[in-house]
Parts: sequence; structure tokens; C-alpha cells
Amino acid sequence: MEKFKKLFPNKEGFIVFALYIILFVFQGVFITASKTENGIYDYNTTLVVFLSELLKLFISAALYTYKRGDKPNIFKAISNNYNLLLQYFIPSLLYCFYNNLAFINLSHYDPTSYYILLQFRVVLTAFIFQFLFKKKLAFIQWISLGILTLGCMLKNFDAATITSKGDADIVISVAMYFKNPVNNTNVESEQMRKDKKPLLDVVVQ
Repeated sequence: MEKFKKLFPNKEGFIVFALYIILFVFQGVFITASKTENGIYDYNTTLVVFLSELLKLFISAALYTYKRGDKPNIFKAISNNYNLLLQYFIPSLLYCFYNNLAFINLSHYDPTSYYILLQFRVVLTAFIFQFLFKKKLAFIQWISLGILTLGCMLKNFDAATITSKGDADIVISVAMYFKNPVNNTNVESEQMRKDKKPLLDVVVQ
């Protein structure tokens, strides 16, 4: 119970966590539901990604302004930390690829298959996390990663026996595997947040 209280010190933290999980899962469902009968999108997916990121920017700016207290305004905070802004261009670009690839992959996979295959990123992230943060994983964690890898292999076993449909399958396979290194950008972002946390508000980051 004490660990739970440390993880969620207040109700707001738990609500945000729950909403994040729900929205993350339903993202694939909503994207799939927005496809036409031919499996394509009748809207500009790039524009959707742009507008969603713009909404996040406005929400972050509003939260910082609302809770900043005696801290400098958001424009001054950004100008005072322009080096960090330049560093964040790299993970931001990778997240842009990630969000656009979600539409490509979900046009060929059902949401369940998509999310199961997507979880293989956890395996790659674990290796990067261990080498980057110098933190060794416990034995039980390695077992869970092994089970996860086996599950991904079994889920994709039937698909591997199906005859290739052409170049489109190659493109989708490359896109799916490209998402793994893209997803590891969250490790890089986490490292930068840890390095700059005492100096800069996390909302600005």
C-alpha cells in the first residue's frame, strides 16, 4: 500500500495515469474506426498528427502558466534554456515519425495485433535502459521480457506462413520494425528530464 501511495501521492496523479492508459489503448481503436471500407483514410493523417501535437503544446503552456508561481513566464523560460530546446528536436522528430507510422501500421493491422507487436519495443528499451542508465535488470524482469518476446513471436507466427502480397508488405514490415528504435526515444527524453529536472520545470520540458 505504501508503494502505491508513493506512485500516486494524490488522486489527480492516479486519474492522469488512468486517462493516459485509456487514451493510449483507444488511440488504435479510434484510428481503425476512422478508416473507410477500403482500409484507407479519407482525411490528411499528417494534419491530424500536427493538430494533436499543437493541442499538447497549448495544454502544456496553459498548465505551466497556471502553476508557475514565481517562475519566469514560459517564453523567458524557453529562451533561457534554448540549448535544451535544440536537444529536444531529436526526440520530437522521432515522435513525429512514430505518430505517422501509427496510421500506416493500423491501416494493415488490427488494433490487437498492432499493440502486441508494438510491445516488442519493451525488449529493446530494456537493453538501452540498462546501458544508458547503468541499471541492471532483475532476474524476474528478464523472464518477463523473454515471455513478451515469445508472445510476439507466436502472435506473428501465422502471418509469417502467409505468402507475401508484394512490395506493400515489405514497406509495412519495415515501418513496423522502424517503430522500435523510434519508441526508444522515450529513454532519451527521460535521460534529459533527469539531467535538467533541478533546473527546469518538467512541463516546460
